[in-house]
Amino acid sequence: REHGLEQLREGDFSQQVYHLGHQQTGLQNVSAALFFTARWDRHVWKYRYARSYRMVLFDIAHLVQTMIVTATALGLRSFLTPALKDSETAAFLGFDDEVAESPIYLTSVG
Repeated sequence: REHGLEQLREGDFSQQVYHLGHQQTGLQNVSAALFFTARWDRHVWKYRYARSYRMVLFDIAHLVQTMIVTATALGLRSFLTPALKDSETAAFLGFDDEVAESPIYLTSVG
């Protein structure tokens, strides 16, 4: 809503993040996790069909790259992966309609 990051809830969710990312070593005991999602309806009006899908992936790639560069500049370890348990991640993030908004990528720092 505010064109920024949004904390969904407080707490230690490192074990859930580890599980949602298929127990990859780089996700063990992370300090922060960023889930990148796509709201498909926000792209379809501008780019039709397959082009819309492609542009969403490009946009997310740019955001992930910015996250990695920022983490590196701050001296933080980062990890990135597109390997997610999609339906479980959508439920974890509180999505009502997984088709309208989908998890695409996961990055972590710390």
